[in-house]
This record gives sequence, structure tokens and C-alpha cells, in this order.
Amino acid sequence: MDVITETAKEFSIGQKGLIRIGAIDSIGKTNLISVLTAFMKDHPQICLSIESGVTQQFSQRIIANELDIALCPPPSPELNLEFYPLYEDKLCLILPIDHPLSTQKKINMSDLEDENFILTGQLCEYRRKIEHVFLHHGFHLHSKYDAANMEMVLNLVLQGFGIAMLPSNFVANSHQYAIRDIDGISSALPVGLIRQKNKVLSPATEKLIANIFSSC
Repeated sequence: MDVITETAKEFSIGQKGLIRIGAIDSIGKTNLISVLTAFMKDHPQICLSIESGVTQQFSQRIIANELDIALCPPPSPELNLEFYPLYEDKLCLILPIDHPLSTQKKINMSDLEDENFILTGQLCEYRRKIEHVFLHHGFHLHSKYDAANMEMVLNLVLQGFGIAMLPSNFVANSHQYAIRDIDGISSALPVGLIRQKNKVLSPATEKLIANIFSSC
């Protein structure tokens, strides 16, 4: 009985438990990973489950009680989930290092009209943002390739299949590809934490949420 009582106490104060998180690809390149790492070192008896995906998938899984929280762009307002902004994810242009545009200091939307873009899947918020940017500025977005995730998009750029727009958090300065801004456009996407509205989460999950908020 003492063991059961002690275990129950550890769960109630957030020393034990399971936290189920959804996270977009670019989260792995931000300081939030170090927050998760530090949290797990301080709470070695807590189990953490992290799955990748997109906001639409995470939202449905949170509603179905299959995830506790997600780190991603905002969900659809009609889903009535809580969204807490953490930072802005700026999209930048990624070019093969030998691409003619890589030598230009200033790139305009008109320079990209005939370029082949490599995009993420149809449900990805970053793809939708890119499509919106082109539509808003009156340009057609050419794309022959869809990729399952951002890592695959970057690899296809490196192989010369086309160019891409990816979060600046996801890419680092490299001699393998060129990173450029597109002049005169706003391409930032808010990223934050999603949770079920008015739902009481485990003490362990609430502790992690507090750590995430304090780091941003």
C-alpha cells in the first residue's frame, strides 16, 4: 500500500506520468528541444511521446484525447482549441548553391514566376502560406514535386530538383545551398502551443507547459 500511495503522490505532483506531444518538423531546430531535454533530465520518471505531423492532424488527435498538446501553427478557429503563440516562423527561400538566383542580393516575386518549387504535403500550413503569398501577389506557383516532410524538401533542393521556401529555424547557413529573402513580402507564420479548451491536464504536462512558456 505504501508503494501505491507513493506512486499516486508522484503522479499528483508531476514527478511521474506520460506526456503526449505533437510537433512540426521545424521545432527540432529551435530552443524548445533544449527545453524538453532539460525537463526530462529534471523529471527522469516522466515518459515523453513526440510525434511529427501538421496542425490539422494534431488538432483532431487532441480532440480525440490521443495527444495532450501540440507545438505548431494555429488550428482552425471552429475547433475551439486554445492556442498560445510562442514565436514567429519566418519562411526564407532555399536555392541550390549553383542556381542563377543565388548570386542576386535582391530577389523579387517576379524572379520566381517560372521556377519549380518543391512543396510539403497538401495539409501542411507552410505550403498553404506559400500558396497564399503567391496568390496575394498575383503570381502562379509552379510545383512538380511534393515531399513528405521538410527534410525531404531540403534534400530535393540539394539534388537540384527545384527551389523551396522553408522556415528559417529549420535551415542553417551552409555551403550546400543558398538562403535568401524575397523582397517586399511578409512570410512569417505564428507557431505556438495547442491544447484542449478547459481541459485539466496531468500535473506533469502542466509543468512542461509552464517550462515552455517561460522559455519563450
